[in-house]
Amino acid sequence: LFVWDCATCGSNPVVVFAKFESTLDHRYWYGRWTGTAWDCHEICAAGAFIDGPTQPYYSGGIVLDHAEPSIVYCSRQVNGQWEIYRYTTPDGGATWTGIPITSGSASKQIRPVVVRNHSAALKVLWLSGAYTSYHLYDLALMGSIK
Repeated sequence: LFVWDCATCGSNPVVVFAKFESTLDHRYWYGRWTGTAWDCHEICAAGAFIDGPTQPYYSGGIVLDHAEPSIVYCSRQVNGQWEIYRYTTPDGGATWTGIPITSGSASKQIRPVVVRNHSAALKVLWLSGAYTSYHLYDLALMGSIK
């Protein structure tokens, strides 16, 4: 289990985290404190690790939109490549709808970050490019208004 981000929804905390069925099967989850217990639901399959087998628990990443914690952005493996997705929930995390921010990428799209106090001009940033390990990479910073 790896916690990626936490925020508040009203006065209660929410978290997004990765669970590992195996090194090749990472899953993203959403947890919300109800006031008496954690209510946790799976968002989506994330894919495998993003770098070589020396770091088998490096997922692509998932973050909350702190202005609206029912929205998350994640990097997940689709057709062998990591892409950025935006997921929303209307019911506290019980169900999720995802739309791709990137698709058909030639290189990895990883480590999304929601811009705090964002405007309509820029909402989410992420890294794009070659990522072999935490000390061997060639990445560019990308952004989207979605």
